[in-house]
Amino acid sequence: MKILYHHRTRASGADGNHIRQMIKALKRHGHEVDVISPPGVDIWNPPAFAGGKRSGRRSAGAARELVEFLYTFYSWARMGAALARRPGYSFIYERYAIFSWPGAFWARKRRIPLILEVNFTSRTPSNVYPARSGFFKRLEDAIDRWVFNRADAIVVVTQVLKEHLVESFKLTPEKIRVVANAVDPDEFHPGVSVDGLRERLVVNGSRIVGFVGGFYPWHGVDLLIKAAQEILALRSDVVFVLVGEGHLKGHFEGLVQSQGLGPAFRFTGFVPHAALPQYVALFDVGVLPHTNTFGCPMKVLEYMGMAKPVVAPRVPTLEEIMTDGKEGILFESGSSAALAQAIVRILSDREGASRLGEAGRARVERLHTWTRNGREVLALYDWVMWNKR
Repeated sequence: MKILYHHRTRASGADGNHIRQMIKALKRHGHEVDVISPPGVDIWNPPAFAGGKRSGRRSAGAARELVEFLYTFYSWARMGAALARRPGYSFIYERYAIFSWPGAFWARKRRIPLILEVNFTSRTPSNVYPARSGFFKRLEDAIDRWVFNRADAIVVVTQVLKEHLVESFKLTPEKIRVVANAVDPDEFHPGVSVDGLRERLVVNGSRIVGFVGGFYPWHGVDLLIKAAQEILALRSDVVFVLVGEGHLKGHFEGLVQSQGLGPAFRFTGFVPHAALPQYVALFDVGVLPHTNTFGCPMKVLEYMGMAKPVVAPRVPTLEEIMTDGKEGILFESGSSAALAQAIVRILSDREGASRLGEAGRARVERLHTWTRNGREVLALYDWVMWNKR
């Protein structure tokens, strides 16, 4: 089959990894995939770091939204040209973006299915995505409803997000398939060598508590720093390795220094996704201090893929991909004391930690590989075609 994949991202973070891995998975199953990206975006060579401040200012939001809205006409023209240039696409696979109506338009115009991947909507809380302005929010909501109802099938990463679409947009559950995030088990595996990284980070002889992610409010790095005070009061052999970038990184570095925790923390800065396995290989425990209410944290699955025990908050989306006491420990969300207790418990039981890590690896191999996700999308296409008969 020929598949047309459309997205509107900078492909610089987890979104870029998701896009690349889904395309590779579809190709691995023997299909051709043509990609339409924004100008200047090369999904195979993403920028080192494309983060920045998330502004909630109404005027800045309105200007940004106007640009997003106008861009849809550009993507409409590009999709139309691609469909005319290479007839015979079996379906359009589109990664949802606010205002992105061209996929639904051309799917209906060309009478080919649209499979829409939805990771958030116009009603997503603004602490994760920039606040939307009043006028454009009404337009965004109307376009969401129009697109969601015209998509032949929708892919989401959590059951929570599926329920949101059903309840908020009155969609039929049958057209929505939950396909959680995944891992390439050949990249993230327990045999990865640290290759001198311990020496470079000056962590020889230490137990490593690791975090991978962006330094944004919803990842809860401040909670981890608070828990670190309690952990270090009990154990002097622990070092915290925080891998990533984001506009709050400087704030957290200052917080660590002001509390006298500097010797126990290592901030690595941006690390390309291809190099992440080497860093995760250092960890004795992989931590997610906090998360949003609807997503599927890729970092947790990457920890599990490398057979690292996981400590994460007890929220419904995490309970979808791990079981408390089996692949790791789910702690009371927002409690630094519970977070510290869970980390110390794992560090104090090497055999138990190993069992948790092995169970996590087994679960990833069984349920959370990109190859399996590609197969799920293709099965969804078969379901769409069956219902069109």
